[in-house]
Amino acid sequence: MKKNMDQLKLTAIFVFIILLSSCEQETLTSEDLTNQIEIDAGDVSFYYSQGILRFNSFDDFVSTANFLNSAGFDYQYDLFKEIGFRSQEMILNEVSSAEDVFDSQYYEGIDENISVQELVEMGFGIEHSPLFNSVVDQGLIAVLCEEDGSESYYPNVLNPALMPVLSEGGFVIVNDTLMQYTHNKIKIAPYTSMSRIDELKESTGADSEKSISVIEFNNDFKSAGHYTHIDKVVTKTKGSNLRVSSRYALWDGNVNGNPFTHAPAKYMYINHIIELKAEEKRWGKWKIRNNYTPLCGLESSWTTCMEFGPSTVCDFTQSGAGIHQSPYNQNPFSSGCTNYYKFYPVPIGFVGYNNEYYNGIVYATWSLIVSAANISDPNNSGTQY
Repeated sequence: MKKNMDQLKLTAIFVFIILLSSCEQETLTSEDLTNQIEIDAGDVSFYYSQGILRFNSFDDFVSTANFLNSAGFDYQYDLFKEIGFRSQEMILNEVSSAEDVFDSQYYEGIDENISVQELVEMGFGIEHSPLFNSVVDQGLIAVLCEEDGSESYYPNVLNPALMPVLSEGGFVIVNDTLMQYTHNKIKIAPYTSMSRIDELKESTGADSEKSISVIEFNNDFKSAGHYTHIDKVVTKTKGSNLRVSSRYALWDGNVNGNPFTHAPAKYMYINHIIELKAEEKRWGKWKIRNNYTPLCGLESSWTTCMEFGPSTVCDFTQSGAGIHQSPYNQNPFSSGCTNYYKFYPVPIGFVGYNNEYYNGIVYATWSLIVSAANISDPNNSGTQY
């Protein structure tokens, strides 16, 4: 899977680390410190121990993810192969390669532009590689059935921009904090030893006795009046087998459990994504492919407004909000045309404002204009209240 994207420098939300650090925590065991491997590749610096990456700060965590997104898969592979780290990003690339090999063998001699109905009439249908099926069973990718009977798949993760630095199970250690990212929540606990990984993996919700907190992102938050869930995808096609999509997504997270006993009355957690993707359909399967790289540029802008008690603030920067500057334009991309482009406009972290009660995102407006070779530009814009 080819990936070239410009890096956005994201500012860490230090409120997040401060809140976590304020909890009473044990120190790391000497065994954990002895066994970890330090990686210093110039552009990135982190530690590795027993299948998980550890970063000294939240800023290092975010900036490393963005750098690896920009550097591409070959760089990631060379960086991690010696230590044996297998990120979610690497697994998805392995799935993509396995699907290409499987398709060329399983559908050998069959026109790749054949319809699903014609495939079925020939006794084939849509089949996948064993690795694909295994990763679907694990929940890391999800399959989408298209209107014409064809299939596509996508990473079933909370934020695709973080996949290069998350382990297969979605784990990462930031300073002395262990986090697990799932498809709709972030589980958080003080990190004292590797045994905490199993505790977090098995937890289903916040647990004050074990100092486990959970940040949840669900579609029904807006109906409660205090949360917003926006996920808009605009797709433009060329013929019946080529398409480009632009995605704008923003969520407020509901924070539960120790140490965030004051939340959500004063803080919320923002998840914000802009993601571009180009796919080609062969044998009834839509997929990002190395030989189809039409994405050449992006012009984007956004505005978010939030109600704090009696006040409404737009493009706020109070109390560590750290909203990334809008607009963000890369047209053309300095790295050339690609088939996948993703970044995180709002840094990961908590947002608060004068210790007042917040009423979620009052509205968000956005505009994405994608330059794609040989295909009409997909424009993605709108307002969500």
